[in-house]
Amino acid sequence: DNYYGIGAFFSRVQRKTVASGEVVVWLDHESEVTQPRTGRQVRPWLPLTGDAEVAPGEDRRAVLARWLASADNPFFARVAVNRIWAHLFGRGIVDPVDDFRADNPPAHPELLDTLASTFVDCSYDQKHIIRMILGSQVYQLSSRTNAFNERDEKYFSHAYARQLGAEQLLDAVCQVTGVPEQFRGLPAASRATSLPSPDFGNDFLKVFGQPARNSVCECERGDDPRLAQALQMINGSMIPRKLSDSRGRLAQLVHDVPTRLAAAGLPPSEGMVAWFRADAGVLGSDDTPAGDGHAVQKWRNQVAGEYHARQDSPGHRPQFVASSVAGLPAVRFDGSDDFLHNTQHRLLPSGAPRTIIVVGRLDDDVGGTLFSFGRGRNGGSSLFTAYHGTVGGNYYLYSDGVNGSGNATAPPERLTDLRLPFITTWISSGAGHKLRVRVNGADLPLSQAGAVGPDKGIPGFTIGSREDIPIGKQVWNGDICEILVYDRALSDDQLDTVGSSLETKYDLATAYSRTALAANTGRPDHEIVSDFYLAALSRSPTSTEMGVALDHVHSSDDRRQALKDIVWALLNSKEFMFQH
Repeated sequence: DNYYGIGAFFSRVQRKTVASGEVVVWLDHESEVTQPRTGRQVRPWLPLTGDAEVAPGEDRRAVLARWLASADNPFFARVAVNRIWAHLFGRGIVDPVDDFRADNPPAHPELLDTLASTFVDCSYDQKHIIRMILGSQVYQLSSRTNAFNERDEKYFSHAYARQLGAEQLLDAVCQVTGVPEQFRGLPAASRATSLPSPDFGNDFLKVFGQPARNSVCECERGDDPRLAQALQMINGSMIPRKLSDSRGRLAQLVHDVPTRLAAAGLPPSEGMVAWFRADAGVLGSDDTPAGDGHAVQKWRNQVAGEYHARQDSPGHRPQFVASSVAGLPAVRFDGSDDFLHNTQHRLLPSGAPRTIIVVGRLDDDVGGTLFSFGRGRNGGSSLFTAYHGTVGGNYYLYSDGVNGSGNATAPPERLTDLRLPFITTWISSGAGHKLRVRVNGADLPLSQAGAVGPDKGIPGFTIGSREDIPIGKQVWNGDICEILVYDRALSDDQLDTVGSSLETKYDLATAYSRTALAANTGRPDHEIVSDFYLAALSRSPTSTEMGVALDHVHSSDDRRQALKDIVWALLNSKEFMFQH
């Protein structure tokens, strides 16, 4: 009777799915609940109160809500403060937190009653309760035990070490490495703790117990350590990938930006007809240098006086980001409708030889167009498309709107490599010649690699999109840091010269030969070690820890790998993974 009496508060909420697929929800003032055993119609019922009085035409749920938050309800405040306590201490005063019953009494009844009455007195101010708990002696206890409390797992005589939650742990790894996780469809640098739902396909979160939210029970979140979690931290690909990322904290500490720029120098200028670089010539809406997060109206070509790319429509402007690959800026495209173009000028004669080099980073698993010649919305008007993306299950690196047989594809699994920063080079000796594509200095095996076609003399070029494809399709989703266009097919030696310059500038691991940096670049080893201890453990290393770390670095032939080892060890320590 009680169960169906509470259900009666919701009996008049109806829903149905309409032809469009949307779910329509409305209030039906006639629907009632029937007790299935007795066949009797049940009135709305409240614990310790009895049948509820509901005015004609009033939403029954409002009556329930008023009772829930009233001082006369002895349950709500106790359940709420117990849940807050459990989130702060790892277990509730009543534990499990969803199990309030006579034969599962609270560990400290007086404490629970005091917290509940305080919660009511402060008008259910959660911040007030949290502040009071955090300022208490019990919250500040150490996890170190003594002979009297080492077996206590109930009475809060010491802090209970507990593993960070799935979202907390992922955010902590991102914070230490300095490389945010990219969640499909969400802005860059979104935190796992801010995800609106678990529907983002992140394996790390699932392994560490992120709930599917199929029920409202707190028990749905798994917090028991499992072997898969240890394997994820020790052998998984995520931590090595973040430690190798040139945007990360380690890259910035080992090779600082001024040192890398000085060593990289400038790429060869002979034959260069376009050079778009995000660290120069990126302008906002008022034709002044764009600031971090500002929309980009114009990107100036650093070679030719008038051959600039722009976007006059505010709705299609990409975003300038001050720090992207290796701490250098980039122009960020959202994968749906951002692009910059020039509809008037020709960078190259029809069918001319060309080398196009792009430095960037992909933010999804679909990809799109980085740079294309041609203009207009007619099919086949995009004439040479430097591409990294999937269409119909194929991974395209080049698409020719004039000569479809000239399209170039590669094994689909290679697309995921672009989630790390990359240098891609498209080389053609001119119309009728086979295309060559290199990623990070290594030639990709191409299938359907036909000849590059002529461009019919159509002027124009576009950054971040194919203009003969409707807006929202085949658009780049990620960062573009630099674009170089040459009016010739560069030789291998010339390609190595450009590649070495870009590899050094953006701190990338490629097949090119990095320009030699000064022997003492970046921060000293002891400062780097201290920085990571503070980031991971919120403390400085002890003298013993520092000695072990420096011995490891100095005995290694690869300084950077040795520093990666140290960060990896910190991320796998109990001090990092457990609240204590």
